[in-house]
Amino acid sequence: MTGSDYSSKFSAWLANGSLSPVSVFYEIKKYEAIFGSNESTYWLVFELLWRDFFKYTSMQFRNKIFQQDGIGENEYDFESDQYLINNWINGKTDSDFINANMKEIKNTGWMSNRGRQNAASYFCKILKQDWRTGAAYFEEMLIDYDVHSNYGNWMYLAGVGNDPRSRTFNAEKQAEQYDPDQKFRKLWLK
Repeated sequence: MTGSDYSSKFSAWLANGSLSPVSVFYEIKKYEAIFGSNESTYWLVFELLWRDFFKYTSMQFRNKIFQQDGIGENEYDFESDQYLINNWINGKTDSDFINANMKEIKNTGWMSNRGRQNAASYFCKILKQDWRTGAAYFEEMLIDYDVHSNYGNWMYLAGVGNDPRSRTFNAEKQAEQYDPDQKFRKLWLK
């Protein structure tokens, strides 16, 4: 989750329209024709497809992506606790992994996809706050903000999106898997 090789760094350019997903796709295919496919090229294409999926979902459901019950029209119960929300924003939760991710976004305007999913899941499922508040915070902070991907992912993690399963990320297991040496956490929590 640190260094130059864990992300393509294309997201800001894709979000503001300076880079075409189709161009990226064809460049990946050219690369694969010469060097062969690999896990990285697979995931780049996969994430490009998710961007399109969320874009077309937004186009289909329009303003429903901003509603409490989302496009799935599933009941979403939440509390409204500004203290918990502020602790999440300021990286002062019970999870050092969530805290590191929240400090990264606050200081840089960036957070990895892994961090975004964990932070959103924590906000929705552990803190039980209104997912739209978290989505709005990401909208305010992210330099690569994309309305479709942001609200699509938040609905998914709140359990009111395309996937009817209610999924909760285990932040501690995720930290063990993706930051086993605590390099990321040490970087942001020193």
